[in-house]
Amino acid sequence: MMPGLEMKKEWDFGLLYRNHDKKALSLELEEIKRCNLDFSAKWKAKTEYLEDPGTLEQALDEYESIAATIGVSGKPGYYYWLKYQLDQQNTEIKAELSKIDDLGTLIENELEFFTQGISRIPVDKQETFLNFPGLFKYKHLLQRLFDSAKYLLTEPEEKILNLTSKTAQGNWVDMISDFLSREERKVLHESGEEKEANFSQILEGINSINKKVRDSAALALNDIFSKHAPAAEYELNSVLHNKKVSDELRGFTRPDASRHFADDIETEVVDSLIEAVTSRFDISQRFYKLK
Repeated sequence: MMPGLEMKKEWDFGLLYRNHDKKALSLELEEIKRCNLDFSAKWKAKTEYLEDPGTLEQALDEYESIAATIGVSGKPGYYYWLKYQLDQQNTEIKAELSKIDDLGTLIENELEFFTQGISRIPVDKQETFLNFPGLFKYKHLLQRLFDSAKYLLTEPEEKILNLTSKTAQGNWVDMISDFLSREERKVLHESGEEKEANFSQILEGINSINKKVRDSAALALNDIFSKHAPAAEYELNSVLHNKKVSDELRGFTRPDASRHFADDIETEVVDSLIEAVTSRFDISQRFYKLK
């Protein structure tokens, strides 16, 4: 950091909204909903974009414009998500964020037909779309959608999974996060005094250059984690079981295969990397012996 410059420690929400007007944010969300539903209404009943590359280019241009500017929640979603990270106990923020999540799920389900339809374009016609000059900028997206077809469920089934994802996984994760954010402990501060600190502040203490501060924070964290370990065990098991069911329904043959596909990397590449590293662990062992 340059001398004389003070590090900012508070987020400037004025970069998103100069004045927090709840009514204005609600109107903005309504406009986001309208734009997405208008797109759905325009293309849902049509099939030309699945047959003619030029028409698909037009549809994807419109789809990209919405995704790049407002998505399914726009600035209001980003704003309330950031506010929630700062104050996870604020019931008003929780309520607004829950509404936005529900809106996002509604829009995602409303647009499910679009990517589903593209994914299921017949294999013998896919090259025509991939080689169309107007679709060159979408070539990777199209290839990814075509590749995903073998893992897709039917449109109604995909919608059901979207609707149940919050109760099957999201709420479990949020529950443990909420429990942890409520915790406070007395820990040693940089000043040398013991003071009450919240969970985020205790986490910061782990990175202190002062060993006594680090040790104090570590003891507090271990106490907190031990308290919530039983609930976290149920959370982890539920999340893993939900993933197992989803993978089996979609036809993934390995637990990590869906992650590889999402990360756009072939499983064989990951396996080769693991083999290359683990087969020469002796190099690092020799290094630390010399060190």
